[in-house]
Amino acid sequence: MEDIQATPDGIAIRFNFALDPAAAVDPENYELEMWNYEWQPQYGSPFYSVLEPGRKGKDKLEVATVRIDRDGRGVVLHVPTLKPCNQLRVKMRIKDRDGEPFTEKFHQTIHHMPGK
Repeated sequence: MEDIQATPDGIAIRFNFALDPAAAVDPENYELEMWNYEWQPQYGSPFYSVLEPGRKGKDKLEVATVRIDRDGRGVVLHVPTLKPCNQLRVKMRIKDRDGEPFTEKFHQTIHHMPGK
């Protein structure tokens, strides 16, 4: 991955190689979760819901749609419930342009959603 950016309604991911268009636009190939931490003097915290503050746990997010860039090297995931969070975890199971499958996982902090 070359770049990851929050968008007004989701997240944009840029790769240094072209993707298989059919695999890249299938929302089922992406798994997203977000959570917050409780800031405290000692190290460590349980995970807390972003969507339901105070509830322990993570929020699973639905990818409504995926758009691929014209050059095939980037995708924009439309995730209506994505919000600023301490941790966003994204897992992908897609293919490159030659049909070679790959998996990738990353964590990201989102401080604010652009344009909101």
